[in-house]
Amino acid sequence: MGCYDGNCHSIKNLNIDYNNTMSCGLFANTNKNALIKNLVVYGNVSSKGVAGGLIGSAQRTYIENCAFIGNVYSETKEAGGLIGNGNFLGEISINNCYHNGSVEGCTYASGIIGSSGYADESNSFEISNSYHANGKIVCDTKENSYGIMAVNMTWLNQLYSDAENHVPAIYVSNCYISTGNASNTTCPYARSDNTTALIQSQMKQIAQDLGDAFVTNTDESLNSGYPMFKWQLSTIKGDVNADGQFNIADVVLFQKWLLAVPNTKLSDWQAVDFTSDNRLNVFDFCLMKDELINQYKING
Repeated sequence: MGCYDGNCHSIKNLNIDYNNTMSCGLFANTNKNALIKNLVVYGNVSSKGVAGGLIGSAQRTYIENCAFIGNVYSETKEAGGLIGNGNFLGEISINNCYHNGSVEGCTYASGIIGSSGYADESNSFEISNSYHANGKIVCDTKENSYGIMAVNMTWLNQLYSDAENHVPAIYVSNCYISTGNASNTTCPYARSDNTTALIQSQMKQIAQDLGDAFVTNTDESLNSGYPMFKWQLSTIKGDVNADGQFNIADVVLFQKWLLAVPNTKLSDWQAVDFTSDNRLNVFDFCLMKDELINQYKING
């Protein structure tokens, strides 16, 4: 089993433009009980093949507390906010996740998993406490756009004369999408799918319904005002030693790190990335000092 633990961090500026029919995403393919957790990715994924924000094609994969913020596009295949398609081995489970952005596919498009791919009744999919918001879900075949997940009936019909008896076991619970984003709010072939479509103002108030992993977000500049993970809003700007407050001790620590003082470690480097370029340098240090001076002025 392979595990990628983002440890409550973000990957920014992931921009993939793949001129190939292979699967693509942050991870092109996952299997063998892969686990991805505690990660938010910002960017855009575009491909001629299967496209997903986190994973192109997945099998035997588990995703927890993850999000993709950006647009996903496939020119010839399926597209999904988190996963492009499932595959023919094992189960896929997604819990406490979200996608913010548009999804555009050729054969199928869905807010979380583009389609079940090459899966049949021997496979299972479980998606819970998750949402898609703030972007249209469109497909060249208009009726094949779904809120959370679609079943690849095209492939099943090619294999079986009674295709509906070979649909994988799909369970979607406590999931939400924005009203009008997809042609189909729910998947008619799922064992259960209680996906709820809400208007924008309602979508921004579902944090409590989603569960303890989420908090209401009142800052429109962050995730367009939609719910976020608690850890996404917990960072105090400048609090590089992660003690819950920003003061002169953080400035001293960051200065030592810039000077390469031995054994100097930053507990939360993102807290001092004031230029938001995923790099730390003297420019961040200058802005950090300015911020601290401004706080002292405000607090008298």
